[in-house]
Amino acid sequence: MLARLPAIREQYRDTLGSAEFFAGIEQEIEVHRNHPGEYGYQFFLLRAPA
Repeated sequence: MLARLPAIREQYRDTLGSAEFFAGIEQEIEVHRNHPGEYGYQFFLLRAPA
């Protein structure tokens, strides 16, 4: 994904909010690069009681 980011950013350069969106993606990649053992995702699935 990182290799494709410049081309995708260029493709959507005229889309409102795209600069902020891609800046957020790049920031997330940088955080993961700097803290690989401490950064990740968790998903919690909840089920209503029967």
